[in-house]
Amino acid sequence: MKSVCLLLFAILITLSATIQPTQAQFLSANVRIDGLTCSLCNLSVHKALKKLDFIEEAAPNLDEVTMDITFKKGAAVSFDRLAAAVKGAGFSIGSLKTRFYFQNVNVGEDFHFNYKGTLYHFVNTKERMLNGATDMTVIDKQFVPTEEYEQWAKNVKHECYKTGIAGDCCKEDTPKQQKPQRVYHVTL
Repeated sequence: MKSVCLLLFAILITLSATIQPTQAQFLSANVRIDGLTCSLCNLSVHKALKKLDFIEEAAPNLDEVTMDITFKKGAAVSFDRLAAAVKGAGFSIGSLKTRFYFQNVNVGEDFHFNYKGTLYHFVNTKERMLNGATDMTVIDKQFVPTEEYEQWAKNVKHECYKTGIAGDCCKEDTPKQQKPQRVYHVTL
């Protein structure tokens, strides 16, 4: 009986380790694809996304005109490359909601988070501790409809929101480097 209990305990530990990541990383995304109307359209977007080296799986949902994406474990995710793939297939992104695994990160308004060389600037975010899988919405120009971008631009006064490049508000969180650093603006 004791060996059976130990075996069950070992199996539970193994399963829990595979369910939760052990390090900070992007897990998945839900991308609304504007203009996606048929299965052939869907197929062209799916093929374009599967060519990206950081995407494990892309599952379409034609009813919701979205693509559920699973990222490769520990991969450096590029939302610009994702948007370019969608655009290259003839469509645009209407919204981008991501799921990121945080490990005890305290965030709040104008908090900057550097992950694998890319900066994420939190806006409209109340101070809180993030621990575990957390949903974030990317609110930059190429990831939201024009009207929504304009509304955000009225409220987000930082120049980096308009340019997508780390600005004065980002300097202390930006490592010294030769070229300007890309910054994505996210909200919870």
